[in-house]
Amino acid sequence: MTNSNENPKRNRSRKVANGSGSVYKRKTGQWQVAITIRTLDGSSKKITRNATSQRHGLMILDELRAENKNLADNPQSVTVTELAEKFLVSFEGETSTLDGYNILLRHHVNPHIGERLTGSLTPLDVQEWVSTLKAVPTGATTVQKAYTLLRRVCDWGVSIRLLPHNPCSGIKRPSAKRKPIRPFTIDEVKRILVATKSDRLHALYVVAATTGMRQGELFGLQWQDIDFDRREIRISRQVKDYRGSIILKEPKTAAGIRTISITETTAAALSARRILAEKEKHDSEQVFSSARGMLIRRTLFAKRTWKPLLVKLGLEHRGAHHLRHTAATQMLAAGVPPHIVAGVLGHETAESVMKTYAHFITKDSRVASSAMDRIFG
Repeated sequence: MTNSNENPKRNRSRKVANGSGSVYKRKTGQWQVAITIRTLDGSSKKITRNATSQRHGLMILDELRAENKNLADNPQSVTVTELAEKFLVSFEGETSTLDGYNILLRHHVNPHIGERLTGSLTPLDVQEWVSTLKAVPTGATTVQKAYTLLRRVCDWGVSIRLLPHNPCSGIKRPSAKRKPIRPFTIDEVKRILVATKSDRLHALYVVAATTGMRQGELFGLQWQDIDFDRREIRISRQVKDYRGSIILKEPKTAAGIRTISITETTAAALSARRILAEKEKHDSEQVFSSARGMLIRRTLFAKRTWKPLLVKLGLEHRGAHHLRHTAATQMLAAGVPPHIVAGVLGHETAESVMKTYAHFITKDSRVASSAMDRIFG
């Protein structure tokens, strides 16, 4: 703060505390107000205003301090919602992940602790919030994801020096039991294939059951990806739901881009599908498309096609992705090495396959003894 008798140049060079501000007189005789505020992303912004007099400048300074009180007096006094929104703006991950974060924030964070000041948030508050979500009730996986989001947001707040520590530290990550895998039996798969024999998408079920391709990969498959002579499929794109629209994207990981071999039965089913596709009125590059030649939306496929099919056959309800599980378990049960199964499925490591499917590998010691018998006679 200055008075009218102090040197303006000296005043302009004086460092002031964050949010304190100053009023000084320029060489031109014009009074000016300046205040520096640290923003949510850790940077600073300088606000200047002209004033008609020193008294007027002091009034403007008081107004600016009041307007920016939260950040000026205490950089930690931003709400959880404000911090989370800034974090999402800086997020550089998958758009689908960003959409998921927005949903979690809107439904599970904001309604409960969104208005809490991050500077006053304690580990006990976080634990009580988690307990509240469980009591609502909220699914265990959703609770886990919401907690992970809050922890990431607060980690980001610490990284930009907006928070001195993460209030989630010390709180155990909520557990979420993995849903049991319920692959279809061979008999069930055969019933599905027989029931869809005359269906225009019959080959979809054949490819899913014999290759373990993901649904998005199946819906993203194009004719140019199939080499009928070599009996191979090149997987390089998938259909993704994005903010109400469906688009084609590359697989999420490098392991997702792969070439896999297919059986004679699978190749025959795809050949039949190609003949049928040539007779359809639309001109679609997709192997599996809607009746109008459009990309297939996974949710609509489940509602209008998959669920009615299971009901018709009297089969226990399972998502269509369980055909992927069926392919994986059958390959492992047949003795295909886990690292090869991982490559076919598009997993990055064999460990991920073992973690998910190890209990489906036969534990009959006679398999091992038979192998040794063949080797050593």
